[in-house]
Amino acid sequence: MKITIEDDTILTAIETKIDGLSDDAELMLEIQEAFYHQMEPYIPMREGILMGHVSITPYYVHFLSEYAHYMYEGVVYGPNIPVFENGVIVAWWSPPSGKSPTGKAINYSTEQHHLATHHWDKAMMQDKGDEFVAQVGIIISNHIGKENNNG
Repeated sequence: MKITIEDDTILTAIETKIDGLSDDAELMLEIQEAFYHQMEPYIPMREGILMGHVSITPYYVHFLSEYAHYMYEGVVYGPNIPVFENGVIVAWWSPPSGKSPTGKAINYSTEQHHLATHHWDKAMMQDKGDEFVAQVGIIISNHIGKENNNG
């Protein structure tokens, strides 16, 4: 299962700054990229697979890893059956019937991303929402300035 983050805060910030710009794909892509970069410290990271499989488009950030949904929700899903080689767990297997939430919270490593948590978009907006909205204003101003210089 994959997840897509579509945060209304981005569109609200843009509409608050200047009407009609949410149709500008180049501008929206720049804003989504900034949104992703602001979220980075909150995105769980151990080996980089989750962050290494992301699609950023003008209208959303899409985490492509199969386990992205589980990581986003912050709840362990199971069953998780260990696969052993020479007495060492080398992988986990789940039956094709699917997984269900176990109720146990995921314990995120904060070694590489010290703010790693579930619902990382919401955590970032709670902590840095004002800073991000200000950044959106700068991006919009720069974009309008660039258009005016080219037009």
